[in-house]
Amino acid sequence: MSEFQKGEHVVYKNNGVCLIEDIRPLSFGTSQREYYVLRRLNQEGTVYVPVENNESAPKPQRIPTEKEIQACIDQAEHSDLKWIENSKLRIVALDKLLASGDRASILWIIKMLTAKKKEEESRNKRLCSNEERILTAAEKLITEEFSFALKLPQEQVIPYILKQIKKQG
Repeated sequence: MSEFQKGEHVVYKNNGVCLIEDIRPLSFGTSQREYYVLRRLNQEGTVYVPVENNESAPKPQRIPTEKEIQACIDQAEHSDLKWIENSKLRIVALDKLLASGDRASILWIIKMLTAKKKEEESRNKRLCSNEERILTAAEKLITEEFSFALKLPQEQVIPYILKQIKKQG
């Protein structure tokens, strides 16, 4: 039995917010299985995800509620994650956090790299290209789903998050 229903919106991996257009049996290769047929909202294409996925395969996630978003912001603000001074080790660690899909960790990345970016700009410098890449990817992941959940224009999501974090600080 499927966890989601046709017509629901979900978040799937790096595909952002998707609409479940259908749940139907499909044959890829030699076996037939039930699949979620996901249509991406902000990009072209359809994604097929097995309803019964093994433990290691990514699964669609529910769109977070406003309360869950606030809890993620709180968790990011009070995170035990630490800044790594060695830039090579830091990039590896940030990439792992980003790949985890954990919203609070991704918010922590945004918070820390945004602060570092402002610090670098105050000295007429820039983030290194890997940090810029990670910040851009983190913002994209969070912006689309939080925009949908909070009914905010995408360009208002990051300022909203940073304002919420400052209120707590």
